Order: sequence, then structure tokens, then C-alpha cells
Amino acid sequence: GCWLVLPRSTRMESYRSTPMSTATAQRLTAILHREEEVYVAECPEVGTVSQGDTVEEALANLREATELFLEECPQPVPVPRLLTTFEVGIA
Repeated sequence: GCWLVLPRSTRMESYRSTPMSTATAQRLTAILHREEEVYVAECPEVGTVSQGDTVEEALANLREATELFLEECPQPVPVPRLLTTFEVGIA
């Protein structure tokens, strides 16, 4: 597999080889949850994970990590996941 690990303070602009305006947009899924003192964000189609102090920061960090990962390890366009909810009975 291909791994790209960045320090939390890394900014995407320092690694980007092409301007964002020439990039092709893809709609991906973000799943977020609270873990101790941070929000964790995961993209299930690509497998990238990031974190942030707020939901917005975690999502921005996930977007940055995913863009950088896809630049280094191009993949076929992933099929978007269907996200829904369901109920279970608890005795």
C-alpha cells in the first residue's frame, strides 16, 4: 500500500505540486466521532483518517490528508458509500 504521514501542523500548500484550480473534484464520505479530547474524521472510500480540535478542523485536516494521499497514490474513482441509520432494541 501507499502511506503518506504528515505532522499535524503541515500545510497542504507546501506539498502541492499543482494548483487546486486544476484538480478534479470528487465527492467522498466523511465519518466523524469524538475520541477523548479530539474529533476523528475518516474517509472510508480511501482509508484516510485525521483529527482536529473541532468538527470543522477535523474535516479540513481529512480533506488535506486525502488530497495529498491521492496525489501520491492515485486510485480509481471510488464509489460513494450509502450512509443511513437504523434502530436496535435494547433490553
